[in-house]
Amino acid sequence: MPHLNLYQCPRRLELRGSGATSYTASNATGPRPSRPTGSVDRRPLRRSGFKLSHPISDCGLPQSMSRSNEKNITGEHLLKKGTARRIWYALSGLCVIEATGIAILAPSWKGGTLIGELNALALFVAGGAVLFLLLARTTPASSLSTQFMRFMFALLGGTAAYVVMTWGLWAAGVPIVTGTVKRGLMAENYWLGPAILAYTVVVWMAYRGALRREGKSEPTRARSQE
Repeated sequence: MPHLNLYQCPRRLELRGSGATSYTASNATGPRPSRPTGSVDRRPLRRSGFKLSHPISDCGLPQSMSRSNEKNITGEHLLKKGTARRIWYALSGLCVIEATGIAILAPSWKGGTLIGELNALALFVAGGAVLFLLLARTTPASSLSTQFMRFMFALLGGTAAYVVMTWGLWAAGVPIVTGTVKRGLMAENYWLGPAILAYTVVVWMAYRGALRREGKSEPTRARSQE
C-alpha cells in the first residue's frame, strides 16, 4: 500500500493545534522538500503541537475507512447476509427433496435389489441437508478462524446426523447397506454417532465464543481508529 505524499495527493489534511484555531494543508506550490517521496514526515507536526485529525492511509483516506473496506471480505460477506442465508436454505430444501425421492424409489428401483444402497444414499443426502441447514441458521463471521469453526460445526453436525440416523434405522431393521454393515461392525460401533455429536457441541461452543469476542472487539477497534 503506497504512503501519502502531501505534494501528490489532491485531498486536504486537517491539522488541529492545542488552541481553537484549525489549519489546513493542501497541495503545495513551492519547491518540494529534499525528503524522499512516498512517506510523510509527521515529526515537525508533533514538535509544533499539532496532530492529524485522522490517521492517514493512502491518498488521505482515514484508516477507519480503508480498513472497513478491507475487512469482512471473506466468505459470505461478499454477499448480503439475507441472500447467503436463502441460498443455504434452498440447498437444504433441495437435499431434503432428493433424499425423499431416493427413499420412495428405492423399493422399486431394479426390482428392489438395491434398496439397501439407496437407503444409505438417501440418509447421506439427508445429512447434507442438515449441514446446509446449520449454515443457514448460524451467523457468518468476519475472521477466517471463526468462519472455519462455523463450517466445521456444520460439517460435524451433518456427519453426526447421518451416522445417528443410519445406526438407528439399521437397529430398527430397515435394509441399509454400507461398508460397516458388510463387515459386520455396525453393532460394536454404536458409540460413533454420540461421540461425533458430542464433538459437534464442543465445536459449536468454541464458535459461539469466538463470535462473541469478535462482536466485542469491533466497537473497540472502531474507537481506536477515530
